[in-house]
Amino acid sequence: MKICHLTSVHPVRDIRIFHKECVSLASAGFEVHLVAIGTEGSFSEKGVNVHTLNIKSSGRISRITKTAKQVSRYALSLNADVYHMHDAELLLYSGLFTRNKKIVIYDVHEDLPLQITAKHWIPVYFRKPISWLAGHFEKYFVKNLYGIVAATQPIADVFYSIGKPVIVIRNFPMLHEFKTINRDSPVSGLLCYLGSVSKVRGIKEVIESLTLSSSKLLLAGSYSPEGLRAELCTMSGWERVEEFGTVDRNKVKEILETASIGLVTLLPAANFIESLPIKMFEYMAAGLPVIASDFPLWKEIVEVSGCGICVNPEKPKEIAAAVIRLRDDPELASAMGARGKAAVLEKYNWKNEEALLLEYYHSIKIGEKS
Repeated sequence: MKICHLTSVHPVRDIRIFHKECVSLASAGFEVHLVAIGTEGSFSEKGVNVHTLNIKSSGRISRITKTAKQVSRYALSLNADVYHMHDAELLLYSGLFTRNKKIVIYDVHEDLPLQITAKHWIPVYFRKPISWLAGHFEKYFVKNLYGIVAATQPIADVFYSIGKPVIVIRNFPMLHEFKTINRDSPVSGLLCYLGSVSKVRGIKEVIESLTLSSSKLLLAGSYSPEGLRAELCTMSGWERVEEFGTVDRNKVKEILETASIGLVTLLPAANFIESLPIKMFEYMAAGLPVIASDFPLWKEIVEVSGCGICVNPEKPKEIAAAVIRLRDDPELASAMGARGKAAVLEKYNWKNEEALLLEYYHSIKIGEKS
């Protein structure tokens, strides 16, 4: 079976797309291709045939009308048996594949309608109608595809009624990345946050809490929007932030070895409440106790495994109190970190999800109608 993953949005070496799904399929013996935006041309890495297209887009509309179309056309030229799409905008061009009797899978990373309700660049009064349209858009195009891979159970629930094969493949950590992490001498009370930096992800509340707890934060990720950084710099807790920008996996490892507490205090936006943030599970895999938002799903994970403390993410005082508690009780912090790591080794890891992905692909029979 020849498989082609394609994305017009995500980076070439996206963790879920490249390092997890593509590499797992290639290791299982499938011929795997990946088409993405980049400047490296065509090359092979970890058994995956990568094709990068140097396409310049002048904004979101251009990305949808130009970039997504060119990515789709190039992918079709590879004449794969199965096409695995990772972006909603690629659905517009799914007909290119279905008309050529190709099997098409849609990988839904996030709940698109809920995600739109939190987009800062969409005027508030337009978000609800655009969200409604996005939901109908997805379902309309998915009806003509083979099936859906969903990143969470709530996302999968949206698509069951369509009558297509749906599978949940969660974005859990790859165990091998954390085997060599050395946490013999983390800095007591040193916090870390990995991922996109935005208001809705609770960054302002975290920075405000730093002054209350007299703690320091290692911050790695890109700002959204870019102008947010200038606003954060005016906050009194900013002098306690050490920022790294976008980092590679080696730097992620270094940060996880140095910090003693991992933060994932996203605000209660609709698309976050039932999400499974990879950063939380990476903190756990590295043996860090976590301070997480008190969403019901997250509380169940954190409290059942005993790996951290859940707080109201909108209250800096609660974040600070949790930090102080873990900093002042290193035995508690160590025990929580150990329990989180054990939970990842047993349950929350990519090895388990990989088995589900391979089973899904092995069930596909070439020649079936998409």
